Amino acid sequence: MCCSAVDPHRLGWMLLGLCLAGWLAGCAVSIPYEAEPAWYTRGSGPLMTPRGPVFYGIGVAGGSGPSTLRRVTADNRARKEMAAVLERYIDRLMQASSPAVSPGREEREQIAGRLLKSSLDRTVISDHWSDSTGGDLYALCEIHLEAFKKVVQDDAALDRRFRDEMLARTGPVHARLSQAF
Repeated sequence: MCCSAVDPHRLGWMLLGLCLAGWLAGCAVSIPYEAEPAWYTRGSGPLMTPRGPVFYGIGVAGGSGPSTLRRVTADNRARKEMAAVLERYIDRLMQASSPAVSPGREEREQIAGRLLKSSLDRTVISDHWSDSTGGDLYALCEIHLEAFKKVVQDDAALDRRFRDEMLARTGPVHARLSQAF
């Protein structure tokens, strides 16, 4: 008889409350990596991955302070590192082009700036890792080579011959840099 005294409506709300409490408790728990992720060990630069050629930029924020501030700091530093990686890559890509289709120095600088800005707009912060020993927070910023090629392809201001040559050299220059890296 004791079970019949329980209001089914009240029982439903109690079960909903218990489910919600369990869900919130599960969301509040952060499960760190057991070991360093592969991207942390490799470092920033052009890399060949199982998903194809990619560029990595890694940023770090110190172990003290609010977690949201550390996350934003690590993300911004990863983007800054990505800018340096892409700048080196674009410079090497332009050096690899033949003098017959290569623009002048000033125009090359403008092209490099446009490509860098457009490429950075397509980067993503794809992962974070917290170092359990020092408490530092690391962020991974990445862009795939295919996304970079799309940036080159979509740049309407590029001379067609120069664009075609750059597109043809994106893979070999990436491969050469990733081996040297």
